[in-house]
Amino acid sequence: MPTAILSFLSFRNIQNEKFLAQKDFDESRISFQEEIEDAIVSEQKKIFQEIKTASLFLYEQPQHLLDFGHETEFKSVEGIEAIFLFNKGNLVYPDISSKRFHKQTNFATSVPTTIEKDLFLVEQENGTDPRLERAYLNRFSRFFRPTAFLFESSDDQVQALLGLIRFYYRSKKYDEALNLLHVLENNPHQQGYLTTDLTRSVNLLHFDILVEQKKHQEAQDYCLAILKDFLENEDVDDISSSRFFFESAFTQILSFESLTQEKREAFWNLRENFNRQLGYMDILSRNKGFFQEVLEEPVSPKDGILFRGNDDIILLKIAYPFLSGDQQVLAKLDKEAYRARIRTRARLAAKSWKNIPFAIVDKDDRKVLGTILDSANIVSQAIVNEPLGWEMTLYEKDTKAIQKETRHRMFLMYGLMLFALITVIFGSVFMFRFITQERKLLSMKANFLSSVSHELKTPLTSIKMFSEMMARGRVQKVEKIQEYSTLIGKEASRLENLIGAILNYTRMEHGSDAFKWEKIDFSICAQKVYEAVQSIGTEKGLKMEATFEPCCMVMGDYTALYSLAQNLIENAIKYTNEGDISVKTYSEDNLVVFSVTDSGVGIDTSEQKNIFNDFYRVGDEMTRSTKGSGLGLAIVKRVAETHRATISLVSKLGKGSTFTVRFKKAE
Repeated sequence: MPTAILSFLSFRNIQNEKFLAQKDFDESRISFQEEIEDAIVSEQKKIFQEIKTASLFLYEQPQHLLDFGHETEFKSVEGIEAIFLFNKGNLVYPDISSKRFHKQTNFATSVPTTIEKDLFLVEQENGTDPRLERAYLNRFSRFFRPTAFLFESSDDQVQALLGLIRFYYRSKKYDEALNLLHVLENNPHQQGYLTTDLTRSVNLLHFDILVEQKKHQEAQDYCLAILKDFLENEDVDDISSSRFFFESAFTQILSFESLTQEKREAFWNLRENFNRQLGYMDILSRNKGFFQEVLEEPVSPKDGILFRGNDDIILLKIAYPFLSGDQQVLAKLDKEAYRARIRTRARLAAKSWKNIPFAIVDKDDRKVLGTILDSANIVSQAIVNEPLGWEMTLYEKDTKAIQKETRHRMFLMYGLMLFALITVIFGSVFMFRFITQERKLLSMKANFLSSVSHELKTPLTSIKMFSEMMARGRVQKVEKIQEYSTLIGKEASRLENLIGAILNYTRMEHGSDAFKWEKIDFSICAQKVYEAVQSIGTEKGLKMEATFEPCCMVMGDYTALYSLAQNLIENAIKYTNEGDISVKTYSEDNLVVFSVTDSGVGIDTSEQKNIFNDFYRVGDEMTRSTKGSGLGLAIVKRVAETHRATISLVSKLGKGSTFTVRFKKAE
């Protein structure tokens, strides 16, 4: 009934699949947009929290020369290039960037003057020609006044001196070059002949000469002196040239083989801490006006977050209530890293929505995610990331795609219905067979209990009757007493065999764990069984024959194998009224073969597939003349399976049967 109801409802739903597909798409589109927006907002909040955590470490950053050499914990944030901490409007980190700035040309891209170019070309052409030295000295002497030891204020004066220094350096006349460098360094701006770029160039040349002279300790002291002067100077000039000098100097110092481990760690920390602050200082100095505007602009009282950007940079401002008190953090976004981080989070959110056509583009209309569909109708557009100017466009799904999805859903529904129908049919068949087998098994168990009850009652009745007669003295003759005693013994043996069969069956139910495995000569085991029952066959007038080949070794449980041989031989005697019975044990290749052949009643072909089933007996239990429990061959089969042996039957009705068991030979 439930299946019929489900089928009816399914057929009704199939008629509306197209409508349902469109409705599902509309609902999915809304959910998709919400999930993308939530994913981006969630990642932004994660960045905000990471910046907040990182800002706590900025109070512990070094501010003085001795502090820079110590290791400090610093937290970087993926997608953020620099973090600036303010408290009550005053800059806390980087501390050195609070000084006054005089922005000059970028050191890395500075263009030499025409005079510098000319001098350099002359050097390339003449190398260390002595005539070049005389030319520099003549040029230098025209501007030198011995009384004041000063230069005239002109580019020619500076270039003449620099040319002479460069010549001495290339000629490896380091002492002469250092003497002239001392003149420049001791009179840096007295008459304005050195720009900031040239000042750091002079410093770097001085440092390089000391390195070339292998004066490593003097080079270290010189670098630290320049650093100390830089930190104490209230007028910080061009930062780019300073960054270049200190980066070059620290790197060379770290390459000194004579540097001790302690000093190496100190200079490593010095380079990391100072270069980081100097880099932040460079950013602030080049965008000081924009920083001031953002710092003064109020933030939302709800979340304390503000994004502002210009053509060069994007700043994120975090203040109260996201931060406590008067703290403010300005973070410069690393556009590419920030973009990649947000894009990765959005892509993960969109991964499970493959059936939604969409595109995310930036403010320059460059694709960020999805696919731009020029021919498709636009359903909605929304800004999903304000700092990067990302806009998400959702497109209307193609009609053909909806029809294809509808057909797919219909086929899926029909398939599910067909599968359910087949399942019900096969389930019914299997259930019917199971019920039939269960009823058959219950019937066999009932017959078994009836037969066992009868089998137990008959010998008990005989034993009770004969024992009472002898106990009351009704039997006086010795012959009768012996006869009755013999009958009592036979009935007791019959009762013992029946109980033994039941116990063996129960033992088989527990599997191989109940067996005691050992190496056994099966010929000896089978011979003992044969000798125990041989008299029964002889009394029936049967011709008993046996052949037992020695050393037929198998691995097994003695009691179980004994039961197997006993059941097969006893069945042969039981179901043979006249004729021959043959028992054989022999080796065949790597097998041990045990066979029992009789000339008895035989087994019909239709019955042969069932004779090894539990409780099964051929014919009706109450009309059968031969007594039995129906467990003998079931026990034989289970013993054979447990010992990984095979059992086969060859039988013809009225002609007799041959049971053959093949064991694997033990090594």
